Amino acid sequence: MNERALKLIDVLELIPHPEGGYYREIYRSESQLISPDFEFLKENVDAQTTFLEKNPELLNLI
Repeated sequence: MNERALKLIDVLELIPHPEGGYYREIYRSESQLISPDFEFLKENVDAQTTFLEKNPELLNLI
């Protein structure tokens, strides 16, 4: 990484992001998101996959 990038990271007090790059948190909401019901999501994905498998002509519309 070049010197200018390293200097900016230092001056802006950026921290490494788990997915790559750097960031600085400037706001955090007081409210919490409700975690999704993954079983419900999985059932819907399975149902949609089954529907598309039975109706392959619909894939041409996507």
